[in-house]
Amino acid sequence: MFAIAREYNEEDDSYEFTDEEIKTFEERRNSRLSGKSKTYSWQEAKQKIIGVRSFN
Repeated sequence: MFAIAREYNEEDDSYEFTDEEIKTFEERRNSRLSGKSKTYSWQEAKQKIIGVRSFN
């Protein structure tokens, strides 16, 4: 995620990530790599975004 954000950022040199933002990226990456956070395939993510909706 950090690499994508950094690449996107290179198109606009007017913004730089703060140390806190970089720390957050690293914490999220470590959580993902250690299995503490759940990851989703594209299909799972798409289903969560536009898929089954409950109107209860």
